[in-house]
Amino acid sequence: MESIVFYIGRDAPAPGGNLGLYEARYSIVGGALNAQRQELIRDIENMVITYGIDTDKDKDGQENRLASMNIINDAVITDGMHPVNDFEEGGELEPGETPWSRVVSVNLRFLVASQPVGTALKPFTFNGINFPGADTRYRKQFVTAINLRNRTP
Repeated sequence: MESIVFYIGRDAPAPGGNLGLYEARYSIVGGALNAQRQELIRDIENMVITYGIDTDKDKDGQENRLASMNIINDAVITDGMHPVNDFEEGGELEPGETPWSRVVSVNLRFLVASQPVGTALKPFTFNGINFPGADTRYRKQFVTAINLRNRTP
């Protein structure tokens, strides 16, 4: 069995080194853990993953809310007998149903940086937050949504 993890890493120890999107592949070979790391795309500085959830009462497979993994994991707290959650009234989870079963899409947001250009600091916006320029690199965010076809009509 193999596990693959995607993450933002550096090609050299901080403070030097460039950020990039990496993959790490983990497998068991001869009873020992084998790990292989590979840079996929250079100059990716940040990655945000959110999940589209069908939270309304019609349960139509359409995304009604975006949430992080932590919010989804914390969405159901039991009082011993009944789930307590923040789904729309009528759209509550059924007994035995998990918030992950209502995920209908995965949304990826990447922050990509250019090489240094000129001498002026370059401000940028990422994930709805404005940042003052810290260096002379241009930055742009790229966003994509991936529909989970087995979860939508």
